[in-house]
Amino acid sequence: MKMDLKIKTISFNTRLKNIERNIHLKLVKWSQKSTKRIQIATIPFVPLDEGYLERGWFDKEFNNVNKIYVEFGFSARNNPKTNYDYAWIQHQVRFNHPKRGTDHYLDIGMKLTEKIIFNDLKKELDQIMRE
Repeated sequence: MKMDLKIKTISFNTRLKNIERNIHLKLVKWSQKSTKRIQIATIPFVPLDEGYLERGWFDKEFNNVNKIYVEFGFSARNNPKTNYDYAWIQHQVRFNHPKRGTDHYLDIGMKLTEKIIFNDLKKELDQIMRE
């Protein structure tokens, strides 16, 4: 007995490209949602002086076919009273912040949201696998 297994390569390749596109789109949405979660969780820990650092959140998405990544954080470049970005000093140096905040504030926001973010990713990927 002989049995041949043939796959229609055109329909298979189309389906594969659709899956790949869905994964990419879901990962882009997930990364945007994740950075917003981190921002919200971090704000209570950002040192508050005149609010330049708190209002200085940035996230920049890099998105191409093979790679998706996001750079995010806080910057105080928007402060006209200084000629330097003191975000790094506020983040790295331990000292008493007069109004609120703590050193390593971004680390705290990331740790607070870590489980939620990765559970969201798992749900997104599970949904793709069911489609």
